[in-house]
Amino acid sequence: MDLFLHVNIWVEIAKAHAFSAAIRDPLGYETAIHSWQYRKPLAGIEHRNVKLDMMARHPLPDEPVKVKGNPRQVGREMGTGISARETREAFAIDDSPLLLTFPFRGKEYSVLVPHPYAWLNMKMRAAYDLLMEQRGLVVEKLTTQEDRVRLKHVYDVYVLIAILTREELAQSAALAAKYLDHGEAAKTREQAVELYGNKNAVGIQMVEAYARRYMGDDLIIDHALFWRDGLKVALGITDNAYTVL
Repeated sequence: MDLFLHVNIWVEIAKAHAFSAAIRDPLGYETAIHSWQYRKPLAGIEHRNVKLDMMARHPLPDEPVKVKGNPRQVGREMGTGISARETREAFAIDDSPLLLTFPFRGKEYSVLVPHPYAWLNMKMRAAYDLLMEQRGLVVEKLTTQEDRVRLKHVYDVYVLIAILTREELAQSAALAAKYLDHGEAAKTREQAVELYGNKNAVGIQMVEAYARRYMGDDLIIDHALFWRDGLKVALGITDNAYTVL
């Protein structure tokens, strides 16, 4: 499970200490390998753990937060006892988040979740990682179960577009225009074209294969609806900027 931390947590030291203490007690997590990875035993299942990975976007130039180590960690060696793995594709995670409220045990709780535009950028990078691994461009590191999880990222991009409301699609298009010149947004657009840019693209094939294998669904994607009217609009992709292979 990934948990994104706001970079201000390393500026407001008291909040960082309170958060770090809450993770350990009463939630019961312990540090796994790095100060951004936590785990605790999964109740009722022997030798299985719940894993919690701390993530954070890259700090802006005016944010006094360190990024050090390999893998790169935000907030490392800042005296809080907690850090987060640098996630450059999360550049828009603080922009226009959505507030969800829900009841639990007689009380009402709320949580902020990223805007669909931010989700698409992060999901696209995870989806493209699978393609990179299949091409042998990065070290193979996936077990069979983890491969299913990574393949699901490719499917999740399709699901995100399928459930967007018209309002959310318009908001995503506006955010895409705002971040048009951002380097990470440009990477997302390039990867989207390669993965989903035509009806026979590798991402389209992966989505349909995932649906058949794991969902029992003979999905045939309406490519024009998904791509032309959906993903292209949400990410601000124009035909004169990218060649659809």
